[in-house]
Amino acid sequence: MKKIIVWAIILIIAFSGCAPEASGNETQKAKVINVIDESYRDEAAGKFYCTQYLTLTLLEGDHEGETHEAEVYIDAANNTNIALYRTGDTVEVFVNLNESGEVEHVSVHTLVRAPYVIALAAVFLILIVVMGRLKGLKTILALMFTVSAVIFILVPLIANGYDPVLSASLVCIIITIVTMLAVGGFNKKAASAILGTTGGLVCAAVITLIFSALMRITGIDTSEVELLMVANTNVIFDYQGILTAGILIGCIGAVMDIGMSISSSLNEMHSIDPSIDAKRLFHSGLSVGRDIIGTMANTLILAYTGGSIMLMVVWSVYGVSFADMLNKGYIVLEIAKSLCGSIGMVMTIPITAFIASHFIGINPQVLKAGEKSAHENEL
Repeated sequence: MKKIIVWAIILIIAFSGCAPEASGNETQKAKVINVIDESYRDEAAGKFYCTQYLTLTLLEGDHEGETHEAEVYIDAANNTNIALYRTGDTVEVFVNLNESGEVEHVSVHTLVRAPYVIALAAVFLILIVVMGRLKGLKTILALMFTVSAVIFILVPLIANGYDPVLSASLVCIIITIVTMLAVGGFNKKAASAILGTTGGLVCAAVITLIFSALMRITGIDTSEVELLMVANTNVIFDYQGILTAGILIGCIGAVMDIGMSISSSLNEMHSIDPSIDAKRLFHSGLSVGRDIIGTMANTLILAYTGGSIMLMVVWSVYGVSFADMLNKGYIVLEIAKSLCGSIGMVMTIPITAFIASHFIGINPQVLKAGEKSAHENEL
């Protein structure tokens, strides 16, 4: 019954993200039926200018089926490796109407890439099911729940002015509880993993807040923060808190992985030999954690570093030294993300090992036998 309730919650929240949203999006889809490319290179200025004249057929809206012209202009500097539009492409366009409701002007917004993203995701999900079978199916549902919780719970909470750190912490705890119970079931193993993961996330949040204050990291010089600052909203955003929330969301996967791995290992050891006491289980948990920590730390640090690799290449080309990079806000932000997330991951190991060793190490049958033996000795 408990498992049914958990999976019902997962399905409700996960598939809530599949429902169409009532959105104020002004873009419409259109098909490119002809392209006139007049791109050229200005050798004197050393720049490449991309100019394309597109003939488009609107695919939706009140003017579906109508054909209109649109001009695309890109100043690509000295880069010729840019994505030009081609005949047959599906694009998003802004349609401007005149007072009589007729189309006055059509401007191209972007290429429609969603079908390719969906196809890539489908390949990923199919591989999970093929390799994991029933476990893979559970993994997919848990993953859908996680994504839905972030997109449809965390993001709206932050966008509406709620405390980002508290919101992220609550969402991370909910994700952890639901994922662990769905994968591990209602038992001491899952409970230990949940508590250990929560402890690791708390450590990551505390370390992030402390060092963000010391290094004065606010993210105010990033393009995303600039967009929030000029947004037409009455909400006063906590930019440093949003960065902390991002770190928590970024490291929760690795932290959960470690929490469940250690808890599951200790549970398996105890099931083989119920006489193992909590102290031995704790040291075994630390040993398992040491084996995990190397690759997992690399995973987090490389994931965050990859997000700023383009910027580091740019600064390297322009002769910015490594010491100067460590003072740049963008780079320090990525370093802080990777290190704070890794610290939370490392702290998950002893916390989970301690909790699991005491939860799992308590064997009711052994205790009962010990109490019976003690009682007989007293008699």
